[in-house]
Amino acid sequence: MKAIAKERTRRYAAASELAADVRRHLADEPVSAGPPSTWYHARKFIIRHRFGAATATSIATLLLVLAVRMLIQTQRVSRERDRANREAAAARQVADFLTDLFRVSDPAEARGDTLTARQILDKGSVKIEQTLSGQPALQSRLQATIGGV
Repeated sequence: MKAIAKERTRRYAAASELAADVRRHLADEPVSAGPPSTWYHARKFIIRHRFGAATATSIATLLLVLAVRMLIQTQRVSRERDRANREAAAARQVADFLTDLFRVSDPAEARGDTLTARQILDKGSVKIEQTLSGQPALQSRLQATIGGV
């Protein structure tokens, strides 16, 4: 459009400028008559440097894929860590509960009373319902254990 612009100042000053623009166009370089947009210049640059642009795009894509994979892996590890922490806390609670439950069989605690296993298990069942009411999974696990015993 520069060659046929109505205003004289917007047209090519000489035929050599038009010839230079034609040579630049054939060499896939930006021409002075072309739009000065960033996309236009970027497209011309990519056409001139196909191998380098393809390599840079490949590396950027690989880095992006690697970052996404690392993010997914981090989330998986976090979930697994949280699950392991919950299991460890449950195991500690079970151990503390059983230790406290069988502490009454200690002669110093029993004070000469004779206790049967049935009495200890009944006391444990009541204690499970009182102390572990907010933790149904742990409560059911311990009740199943006491029922099996």
